[in-house]
Amino acid sequence: MPVGPHITDFVSFPLRLVLDLVPDQESAEAQRNRADKRAWLDERGYRVIALCAADALHDPAAVLERLATMIEAAQ
Repeated sequence: MPVGPHITDFVSFPLRLVLDLVPDQESAEAQRNRADKRAWLDERGYRVIALCAADALHDPAAVLERLATMIEAAQ
């Protein structure tokens, strides 16, 4: 989903929340791009939650439970 000049994995505009799926291995350039995107989003009031992509694939129920807890705590 586009947010400004960036593509995000998932976003909730009402909550100003971005979920960022992070692969197990990524290049140094991809890490820099991810950090730049996060800084841009932070500056605009978005909360970014980074999730391990492998965890989301292997145990989605646990990831969803963790997300629900984090979102509830932030409200």
